[in-house]
Amino acid sequence: MNLASMDSKPKPLKKAEAFVLVRAAFARRLFRLTLFLLVGTLAACEPDADRAKTETPHQPGVVYFHVSLHSYLEPAIFDVMLNGIDIGASGGQPSGGPGGVMVGVPVPLGKQEITWRLGDSGDTVHAANTPVLTAPANDETYLGVHIYPDNTVELVAEKYWPEDTAKGAAITRQWIADHGLAVTGCAAPIAELGLTLPPEQQKQLIFAADRVLFQVNVNFPVEFGPRKPYVDKCRFVAATLITARDLGLSRLRDLVNFVALTLSYHERMQSDAHFAALLDQLRQKRLTMDQVLKQWDTTDTPVIISVRSRDIDDTPLWQER
Repeated sequence: MNLASMDSKPKPLKKAEAFVLVRAAFARRLFRLTLFLLVGTLAACEPDADRAKTETPHQPGVVYFHVSLHSYLEPAIFDVMLNGIDIGASGGQPSGGPGGVMVGVPVPLGKQEITWRLGDSGDTVHAANTPVLTAPANDETYLGVHIYPDNTVELVAEKYWPEDTAKGAAITRQWIADHGLAVTGCAAPIAELGLTLPPEQQKQLIFAADRVLFQVNVNFPVEFGPRKPYVDKCRFVAATLITARDLGLSRLRDLVNFVALTLSYHERMQSDAHFAALLDQLRQKRLTMDQVLKQWDTTDTPVIISVRSRDIDDTPLWQER
């Protein structure tokens, strides 16, 4: 099967700027991991240390929350900042939604400043309103940060892991209705491809496409074109995953990297003899996907792909061949 191609070519990766963004993002992730481990250690030593929300004598009026980001925007966003603290990224509708949680984020009571960057342009957007945080109840240790399409932001203190607000859930339902999608994400677009796969393989492909599409939206927002119709993205990812499966790839990180390569190189992956030879060695298991990236070409693109995806887990999405 031919490698899938989009109607319009994505923008090429910017070398120097991309490296700066990647290094900064990696540093932030390392800091978050360190903070998470520190909080876990304290929790093991102190009976009440599992409560995220405390006020310290050194920072009166500051509350510590587990912060969860919920974006109902259509495009992907990244570098979402709450008073200058990075609280994550979102892959956009309908697969963006809530991701992980940021542990122990200090949030002062009163007015909040929230900004984010758009995946398609990199422009910084400031919240259209100024959310105000009032003193939460003692058992409200989570904080949901909800970003709406009109660029307003709502902060909701919660006892448990934050869910979508009623307003946010309605926005997502309407977006799905407008785009003709079932709640199952890529199921309908993939069904329209008319693939002759056994039912179990089709189910695996839908599951894998949803997982991979989310990661590509988050890690490669500019290259994937955030304003490309969602159904086209699903079809592109699904067709590319079929090729990846033929090459023997099954793990999430490898699949994301292969989709990213396809986005960046398109038809050259078949016409270039060097690329074709590498893919053949990948099929014969003489090379891993990481080794293919290292040997792909002398530009910065394969390096950037590898660095951006390094934190993606290695979960197999179907049985390895």
